[in-house]
Amino acid sequence: MSHLKQLKSCNNLHGLAGLLGYEPKSLSYIIYKIPEDQKYKSFKIPKKNGGVREIKAPHDRLKNLQ
Repeated sequence: MSHLKQLKSCNNLHGLAGLLGYEPKSLSYIIYKIPEDQKYKSFKIPKKNGGVREIKAPHDRLKNLQ
């Protein structure tokens, strides 16, 4: 079965966690328990032509999941 078909056939957290190689408890924690304001870290970098760009980078747990 193709990866896309496997993904489409997931209809609960346990199925998705298994497909992604996570324990359901770990996946649930990342998705639901980590507060939104802690999922990303913000920092600013200067643009070449002036101004500032804000970057929102995912924290390690979320980055690994993505």
